[in-house]
Amino acid sequence: MSPSVTLRTGTVSALSVGLVAAFDDAQAAATRGDDVGLRRRRDAALETALGVLLPRVKRSTKGEGHERRYFYGSVWAVCWAQPTLWLMWKVIPRTRPGDTVKLVVFLSILAVLGNLARLGRLPRTRPIVPGEIAVSD
Repeated sequence: MSPSVTLRTGTVSALSVGLVAAFDDAQAAATRGDDVGLRRRRDAALETALGVLLPRVKRSTKGEGHERRYFYGSVWAVCWAQPTLWLMWKVIPRTRPGDTVKLVVFLSILAVLGNLARLGRLPRTRPIVPGEIAVSD
């Protein structure tokens, strides 16, 4: 058995190594011309990664306010960053400095809005407080 990996708490370093090895093995099989099982190995590795890394429904509502912040914060960040990146893609030329500007602006928007969500300043990112109506967002 592989080293102990606690899947629920997010310790996935051993899993990450396994996924990299699986993808590397699939690429080596493809370069040899051995295409049998390539899709199955790749899909199995991807399903394992998604099953471990994606959030799941929990048995209790403990920590629900934090999950709400993560979700709505990412929605707000993407709603601002993607159209901005599209506009920059149309306006700024495709050169190394232009690409650097696009990357810096895109990541800055994600960082600023992520911080605002963390602070509860964006809609629906305030913490859920016991005794307070959560619909008031």
